[in-house]
Amino acid sequence: MGFFGLVFWIALLWLAMRAWRSFGGCARGSRGLDRNFQRAEPTDQQPYIDALESRVAELEERLDFTERLVAGRREAAS
Repeated sequence: MGFFGLVFWIALLWLAMRAWRSFGGCARGSRGLDRNFQRAEPTDQQPYIDALESRVAELEERLDFTERLVAGRREAAS
């Protein structure tokens, strides 16, 4: 196998273990999450989702108002 064959297999094993750990394949222990990878809990996203829903509702109201305003002008012009 030789020296370079051994180095190849060690590097391959190291890369495989690193990929397995980054995708949550093992227990994290006291380290918590990796430095570059954070998972958001569903409870953390709920306020953001609520804010987006309120913004969409407000935009729907504005669009409805604009459509009624344009339709009123068209009827007045006819």
